Amino acid sequence: MAARRAEAGAGAGAGLFGFGSGEADDVRVARDFAFHEATAAREHAAVRASVERRVDGIVLTGTQHDEAMVSLLKNAGVPVVETWSLKGPFLDMGVGFSLYDAAHQMAQHILSRGYRKVGFAGLEPRDTLRFLERQTGFQDALRQAGLRHDLLAFGTESMGFSAGKVAMEKLLEIEPGLDAIFCVTDVVAAGVLFECVRRGWSVPGKLGIAGYGDYEIASETSPKISTVRSPAYEMGVAAADLVVDRLTTSVSTSKVLDVGYELMLRESR
Repeated sequence: MAARRAEAGAGAGAGLFGFGSGEADDVRVARDFAFHEATAAREHAAVRASVERRVDGIVLTGTQHDEAMVSLLKNAGVPVVETWSLKGPFLDMGVGFSLYDAAHQMAQHILSRGYRKVGFAGLEPRDTLRFLERQTGFQDALRQAGLRHDLLAFGTESMGFSAGKVAMEKLLEIEPGLDAIFCVTDVVAAGVLFECVRRGWSVPGKLGIAGYGDYEIASETSPKISTVRSPAYEMGVAAADLVVDRLTTSVSTSKVLDVGYELMLRESR
């Protein structure tokens, strides 16, 4: 995990720290925030160290924290901004977009292209909120279309690209006629694409693929992968502004900002 101090302009020595417990590759935010994958224990230790240093604000990735972390943050007495999701409850302030809506809209787009046997390639642990929101959005779109919505398979984050291969193999065992896969991240989607190449399958001819996150790899593969753009930069700027506004105006009203998302429709679907 990385954490870098960013001058927030709220007086001499003022600064804020950002810490993350996920979305390692799609977090590139403004004001020198750096988020990296971390265990809950590491996140807790890093936040505790920052509180002891008397930082002026804390920015976190996600809203999923253990009880000890929640207690620490509530007692810290500094502005806290949780990012990447609009689904609270928030400890203080939030900046994000609807992970559910983004996945739901991408699933609708996949269906609009004529695909009917669509699987979901996810990651363990399944109760990770940011992944679960995407899965639920996908399933609801297929359910509403009157289609099978139980084609689910999971790898683990530590597997990297191989998670896509593993999930794809499981989905094909469940439904040999599978014609498209919506992947919980672009890393998983790239893994599915690589497996299609290995098998000699054309994409999107034999199998349609969509990812999530707009990682750099999604625009560098051939074919390029359709995905959801997560506005990381905008979230970073908004989070910093919320903290600075709180410090400079002393307004205690909690705020939750929706920065939206964008479907990046490319060649893989």
